[in-house]
Amino acid sequence: MGEGIFGEEIIAGIIESEESENLITKELDEKEREKAYKVRYRIFAEKLGWLIPNPHEMDYDHYDEYARHVGVFLNGRMIGYSRIIFPDGVFMIEEDFKDLVNEELLEKKNSLEISRVLVDTSRPDYRLYTTMLLYRDVYLSAMKRNIRYGYIVVVKKFLDKIKLIFPFEQIGETVCFQEGVPTVAAIVDARKIEERFREESDQLYKWFAQKE
Repeated sequence: MGEGIFGEEIIAGIIESEESENLITKELDEKEREKAYKVRYRIFAEKLGWLIPNPHEMDYDHYDEYARHVGVFLNGRMIGYSRIIFPDGVFMIEEDFKDLVNEELLEKKNSLEISRVLVDTSRPDYRLYTTMLLYRDVYLSAMKRNIRYGYIVVVKKFLDKIKLIFPFEQIGETVCFQEGVPTVAAIVDARKIEERFREESDQLYKWFAQKE
């Protein structure tokens, strides 16, 4: 773990924030999902230019039909979102982003895909906490299904940041899609997450993995 990323105070803050500041992680209901689609549109269509504009101003696709949609809420307001696609569904990396990686590299039977991750930038004081809660939900969802690996397609500069916390490794080349945004595919191994967090703090590992 990079020096200065976590310390005792930050670890305590991550754990205590969920208990004392009304931070809730939950699977979204239909109305909450519709709100998330609108936020996704603003980011992935209007800001990043990954999507073709549509009159509904909503980012919705066929992956949403079988994905798990998760939100982090602060006092009832969603400040984080992620979508998880399990191996019985088609991954975006197999279709929309197939140019990023050779399909032979995919360990799909033992994998899930994380996509459309969003963290509210207007609350920088909760950015780390929100990120940890979203990825903890991914990890716990994987463990329930005996899944070891997670794939993600992200902007290159985001991968550089998230690697400071989670041991993602880039696979394939960097490709510029619409608006010339450098985009990459990456993989993370749940075992390496466990190793990293154990080395950092036993308390942090137990919180993340929900161990007694």
